[in-house]
Parts: sequence; C-alpha cells; structure tokens
Amino acid sequence: MLVSFAVDCYASANPVIAVEYFEEYCDEYAGLQSEASVSGSVADYYSDGSVYSCVYSSYSLLNDLEKEYYDKIVSLDVGVLSFTINYSPNLTKKQFESIEFSKIMNAVCLDHPEIFYYNGYSYRKSYYPSNGSVVSVTYQIGIKKYKQTDSPIYNAADIPEYYDDMLSVVDSVSFNTDTRYDFIKSLHDYLSEELSYVNDYSSCFDAYGALVNKEAVCQGYAESFKIFCDKYNVPCVCITGTANEGPHMWNAVQMDDGKWYLVDVTWDDQGEYGIYNDFFLVGLETKDTYFTREAFNVSHVSDGSPYLPVLPYSDVAFNSADKYSAFALTPNCNADLNKRIIILSYYDSADNNIYFNGMYVPVDDYFTTARFMAPTGKNNALENWKMILIGDCNGDGSSDTSDYAVAVNNALSGEEITDDFDIACDSNFDGVIDALDVAILERAISGANDKIIVE
Repeated sequence: MLVSFAVDCYASANPVIAVEYFEEYCDEYAGLQSEASVSGSVADYYSDGSVYSCVYSSYSLLNDLEKEYYDKIVSLDVGVLSFTINYSPNLTKKQFESIEFSKIMNAVCLDHPEIFYYNGYSYRKSYYPSNGSVVSVTYQIGIKKYKQTDSPIYNAADIPEYYDDMLSVVDSVSFNTDTRYDFIKSLHDYLSEELSYVNDYSSCFDAYGALVNKEAVCQGYAESFKIFCDKYNVPCVCITGTANEGPHMWNAVQMDDGKWYLVDVTWDDQGEYGIYNDFFLVGLETKDTYFTREAFNVSHVSDGSPYLPVLPYSDVAFNSADKYSAFALTPNCNADLNKRIIILSYYDSADNNIYFNGMYVPVDDYFTTARFMAPTGKNNALENWKMILIGDCNGDGSSDTSDYAVAVNNALSGEEITDDFDIACDSNFDGVIDALDVAILERAISGANDKIIVE
C-alpha cells in the first residue's frame, strides 16, 4: 500500500521577538565548563543539564515538545545548522500546534550567547493530510547577517574556528574568585578595560566580536558578561529593553542573599573617562550618581520579555558586607560552613533542591549522615558535606514511629546532644532534647503538623 505525505514549509528570517525590540540579537545560555577542550559540540562545554532546572533558565519555560528541539539545538556540533526529529507515534495536529518555534529559538539564544552565529530558523514538516498528524520535522538554523547588505557575517565553514577562538579567550582569563562579589567586580572591570564601544552592525552585536575583536555594543558586553558568569556557575541573565529610550541590553545576577541585582557594564565603561560603578550590583530603586540620577528601573525599562522567568530583584544595591553565606537559597535549613554540616527538615527535604550561594547542588540521598559535595571552597572548589534531617532520628531516611521512639528515649535520658542522630531529634533546634521536641515530632509524624521548621 502506498502512503502519501504532504510537506509544509515555514521560514522566519528573524524569529526572535526580542530582536524586533532592539538592534541587538538577544542570546543566553547555561553553565560553561572551563576544563573542556576547545573542540567538539556546543554541549561539550556545558553542564549535564541540571542547570536547566534552575529558575533563571529560559529552558524551564518551555513545554516538553519544545524542550526536545532546544536539546537538539544545543547538542549540535559547532557550526552544524540543521537536524530532523522523527515522531513515532506521530504527533497529533493539536500537539504540533502547541510548539512555539520562535519561543524555542528565543530560549536557546537567551540561555546560550556562546552560540553567537544563530539568527533565524526554518522548518519543514511531513504530515498526514487526513488528520494533520506530524511524522517528522526538519529544522534549519540561519546565520547572522549584516543588516545593510543581508549577507552572512560568518561563513558556515569557518564557524568552528571562530568558536574555538572565542573559547580560547574565555579560558585564558582568570578572576578574583575569593567570593562571588569579588568575581563579579573583577569581571565588570575586566570587560570595561578590554572592550570598546563600537557600532558597525557586524560582530559587535555578539560575544565573539566582544571577546575576540574587543569591540561591542551593549549586547556584546552583556552576553560576554553572562558567558563568564556561567563559566563560574553564577546565575545570570541578559535583560532586554530600553535605556534613554533606545534599545539596550544589560544583566542581572543572583548574589549570596538569593536576590537578583542589576549590572550594566556598557554604561559603566566610559572609555577614557574611566570605569564607573553607578550600575554595578544595583537594585531596582538605586539612583545613579553621575548619569541620569534616576532609579535604575526608570532609566532602564525592561521589555518584559516572556522568554525570561520573573526574578526576585532587590530594590536596593547589594551590600558587599554580605559577600558569603551558606546555602542561602535553600528553604528551611541551617548550615555550618566550618563543620560543613547542613541541617534540613525531613518534611521538606524531598521537595526542595539545595542551593549554595544561588548554585544548585545535586544531592543523591536524603538521610541523616548522608554525604554530598558542594562548591563551598575557595574558587568554588568542591567540599564534602554531611546532611542531618530533623525528624530522621535513626538515619534511615524516613520519619516515623521508630524515630519517635528514639526521640523519647533521648528525652528521658536527659543526656546532652553528642552526635548527628541527637541533632536530628532536636525538633525545635534549641540545643536540647526534651518533651517539646517529642511533641513536635509526634505531631509531624501524625500529620497534625505538616512540617518541622528549621531556622
């Protein structure tokens, strides 16, 4: 039996909505790995995907079908611009219509500014005319073009060489990484010193032009800033909008207190007049000193891009006295940096990720005395940490009547807290095991109280 397919083609020369807002092409990406070699696929330079679960990733805003395209795009070898997805079983018409292709490309570009050569896309679908079910989709990515001539800025055959040149620059630069604040400050000053503001409508609109040619508009500054932040696992996004009523891009970074602060390296780089700090780790309501003397959210107006998550911005500038904190973003926890012990509630542990200074920390097991690695050392070196779950008094990873019995025995003995299991019995975290701890644990186990609070 012969089966016929119809073929539809769709093409967009400029699919990224944000591009319509500015002259600059909007990109973004996940975490660069400095130890990677300068060859292979784009995905070789980035983390294993756990970063995509973080709230600042545009990837997190995609549906499952859209994520499949995103994953394919970022796993392409450098310079490869097309792929095909075959569907078995076929996608229904309704499922296919749920895919927003421009949203996919926006997410890739916002999460991956290191893929500097992308611009536009097209796709071809094969489907059954009888019911519209889709058999396959071939996706083609465009290359950035000069705006005046519409000719490509980069030759496809040369892209791997350009990419290697850019990553070589990234790997050659070192920063002060004693604290997150020190890193952000040294990065801010490095870009201000190295880059010159040039608008010639070519590679100055991307990270390659900024890092290799040392010439950039605001997009080149912002995307380069993000590339280095991601290399050092500092949560960062590129924000699009207007400044002085003109198209502009700047950055937001998450600091040790879990809040997001704003950085505009472009405006702080005043060339021969020096490097300013008017737009360095400021809050929404921070007024600059030497420029507009307006609040940041007045001088810089975000376009409210639907491709970025809503972030908890600070209203005030970052206090550099609060440079370093243990597991600041992890709710319902207490931590000791010196002893490298983190104390959590059993009743929250299964539902909450652990974060250290804004960085997601993968943990395989949750039980009292479980071990895990966290980037808490100097220069983000991994260190061995121990977990204690309040409510898991016997270390079996649960909180039930057997734990209640342990807590009762400890309370009756009147002994001081001496080990990790004793700490797990101290439900109100006051340093002693008594009748109040037993009562709190009993209510949690019975469901009368749905959690134990760790402060």
